[in-house]
Amino acid sequence: NVFGAKQYHPVLQSSLIQSYYVSFYTVINVGALAGIGLIPILAQYSITIAYMVPMGLLTIGGTCFVFRTPRYVRHPPRPRKGNVCCGGKARGGLRTITLFEIFRIG
Repeated sequence: NVFGAKQYHPVLQSSLIQSYYVSFYTVINVGALAGIGLIPILAQYSITIAYMVPMGLLTIGGTCFVFRTPRYVRHPPRPRKGNVCCGGKARGGLRTITLFEIFRIG
């Protein structure tokens, strides 16, 4: 998740960024494997419990995200040079062609 990695300084904390990505994807993969293995077992006992466990975990994750959001570092978006989508100059000096130009609309 790029948003989480942007919480670290790119030069001073580069080792922490790498550690963050490893931890983030490890947790994602362990969660996916646990869901693949645990939910079918729970569904044999009660389909309601099998649906409620992921919903409860999703609710906990969403709540943590909402209440921790004020602590995130957010940078304002940088303006782009030229209007890339309407025939301006793109990166490298290449001109972007619009659908209007391709189909001769207007």
